[in-house]
Amino acid sequence: MLKTLSILTLAPLALLASVGSVAAQDGLFEDITVGVAVGAGTMGAVIEPQVRFNEYFGIRAPIGFGQYDFEFSDSELTYDSSLTLGGAGVLADFFPLQGGLRLSGGVIATNEEIDVTARADDIVLDGITYGTVEIDGKVSPDQPIQPVVALGYSSNTSIISLDVDVGLRFSGSWTATLDNASTGVGVDQVSDETLRNEERAIEDEFNRYQVTPFIKIGGRLRF
Repeated sequence: MLKTLSILTLAPLALLASVGSVAAQDGLFEDITVGVAVGAGTMGAVIEPQVRFNEYFGIRAPIGFGQYDFEFSDSELTYDSSLTLGGAGVLADFFPLQGGLRLSGGVIATNEEIDVTARADDIVLDGITYGTVEIDGKVSPDQPIQPVVALGYSSNTSIISLDVDVGLRFSGSWTATLDNASTGVGVDQVSDETLRNEERAIEDEFNRYQVTPFIKIGGRLRF
């Protein structure tokens, strides 16, 4: 996971550096400016190197990280869940009014994953009565490379400015993998058939959200 995160983080930075260098050397963009935005949003805490080539076009590399804890329930069980946020991406910007308003599109290589745990006493699952059950597992997106479209704002005239994005991320479907969490005394083992049914129930719940918000708010420093 650390190696993957390192690749996701360094790749967009390398792309920004190479594009900016080539553009500057070839004289394609005489008004090129660079900056960095720091903020928070649906990717967690975000740091975002930015290059604006001219009045109309720019490119950014958002890098996010964080964690969010929540609960959700299917028909019988309540799961304590921990969502790992973040990843890295590349967004191309178009400034139609030559100011701060921007239209953006690109991709996010997400490292999101949800750890889930459920414990229950005296419960009936698939017609079988259990004294105590403990189930844990993971829920992961089937599509780790996710398209993004957004409307945003970032001034290119001020050294420090507001930096905002509001848009959509096309997350796709999710896959759940569950197992018995404990083989200890007093803990019943849930059947494989019931575990597969629980996986399908969780997937049905998360697959309701195949298009999710893409939101970021923070500040930008122009160099």
